[in-house]
This record gives sequence, structure tokens and C-alpha cells, in this order.
Amino acid sequence: MILKLMSKINNKNVIFYMLRKSKEYGNSICAVTKVTSKLLYGIFVYNDDPSKINKTFQIKKDKVTEKIDEFDFTKTLDSY
Repeated sequence: MILKLMSKINNKNVIFYMLRKSKEYGNSICAVTKVTSKLLYGIFVYNDDPSKINKTFQIKKDKVTEKIDEFDFTKTLDSY
């Protein structure tokens, strides 16, 4: 699969952006930089908690799928 990269952040290629609106975890915008069969890896670009901005994260794809109503994507998650 050939990936068209969107941009770079902290010298890592951004594959897509993920937006989350959650009462439990707050609002965030993440740049996803790596996708595996089970995990998404990335960097927080925005978060209601300023201490999380520019921090890295990993989240299980299953968790994203389970709470899909909280997420928006710049590309479909199914293609990864």
C-alpha cells in the first residue's frame, strides 16, 4: 500500500489526524504517525490538558472502534 503523507510533526510523518470529543477524556487532536494491525501511534497536537500537547501516545484500534462515536478522522480507519 502506498501512503500519501499529510505533513510532518516532530520530524515524524503524519499519516492522518484523529479528533476526539469525550466527556471522560476531554477534547483532543492527534497526529497519527504509525499504524500497526492492533495499535495507532501518534502525537497530541491539541488537548484540553495543555500538559499533554506534544506528548506521544498509543491506543488500541479496538478501543477506537469500541468508542467510534467519540472520534473523527481525516482518513478512514478501515484502510489501515
